Amino acid sequence: MFADWDETSPRAAMRTEAAAALPRKPGPDTPFYIGLTSGSTGHPKAFQRSHRSWTESFRLADEAFGLGPDERVLVPGGLGHSLHLFGAIHALHRGWRVDVVRSFQPAAVLRRMQDAASTVLVTTPTQLRLLAIAGGREGLRLGVLRRILISGAKWHARDRALVAAVFPQAECHEFYGTSETSFISHRGPADSLGEGVGRPFPGVEVEVRGPEGCALAAGGEGEIWVRSPLLFDRYVMGDEPMTRVAAGWLTVGDRGHLDEEGRIFLAGRGGRMIVTSGLNVFAEEIEAALLEHPGVAQAAVFGVPDILRGARIVAALQPAERGTEQADLRRHCLARLERSKVPRRFHFSDHWPLTPGGKPDLPAIEAWVREQEEADAGVSGRREA
Repeated sequence: MFADWDETSPRAAMRTEAAAALPRKPGPDTPFYIGLTSGSTGHPKAFQRSHRSWTESFRLADEAFGLGPDERVLVPGGLGHSLHLFGAIHALHRGWRVDVVRSFQPAAVLRRMQDAASTVLVTTPTQLRLLAIAGGREGLRLGVLRRILISGAKWHARDRALVAAVFPQAECHEFYGTSETSFISHRGPADSLGEGVGRPFPGVEVEVRGPEGCALAAGGEGEIWVRSPLLFDRYVMGDEPMTRVAAGWLTVGDRGHLDEEGRIFLAGRGGRMIVTSGLNVFAEEIEAALLEHPGVAQAAVFGVPDILRGARIVAALQPAERGTEQADLRRHCLARLERSKVPRRFHFSDHWPLTPGGKPDLPAIEAWVREQEEADAGVSGRREA
């Protein structure tokens, strides 16, 4: 029946056109993913990453985190967040089992982990803390879990014992990066929690640069610049003024320093810097101090408009226990911070909103804080001087 086939016939031409319209096999630089990030401004921006940036990150993750040939991965949230999407796509790329819990409810996540006998958990510090608290309340011990991959914010030392009680066999691997850079550095179970955010991944170059754009020596604080095959392509919607590219290097405005051994110590995210009375203050430093207080479960620090100072520092707190007083928190901060960095006011809330990606919803928390400040001003009839 093939004898009458005529390559010049209309039907043949239609098939040729259809074949030409089929998508070609993607190459390393072909766009793979467009995601949304709020960055430092709180306004969504769409960023594009290539196939290479993802496949390279899979390879680095296997090596750095000691992942085996037959893992079972649990993703505790929807795939609209890049960390969760990374965990799921990485597992599928390797042919592993992946379980996705679309809505983060700690009890439901723990049940799924038990049923699936999950060996790897990809999570944020906030999600991990809530899982450990829920598991401790139920007296659970999930001994099958071998690796916990943590990113999205700084993981604090106070949570190590909580996590070890529920996941006794799990090694915790923390990694630092951004939507625009992917992986930058990692810190494994053998590294102390005082070693910043760890060392750069293999193939990732890091420089800390001063105001003139020159690389600083160890110990010098400045902007963190990164060069690697993992960098994003571009923003396809919106923009982020703190993200800059120069000769293959990229910065998102994060600040910190390197030590003599090349470990990165993060001072703060550029977009969260508060300028108060002419001083540059990082919210993360104050939050870390507050989280050392036993009465604080979660902390978020903001600068609110102030006629005298330009901005004054205030804190939103989720209490870990009842009865924590503002005066006690102020003394606690004064023992750890310069007086200029101590919050002027502390606002308490049992409700702590999270983003779909499992991180504190900072825009929502800040809006609530500003409402409290306005309400306080209306009651007192004046702003605090």
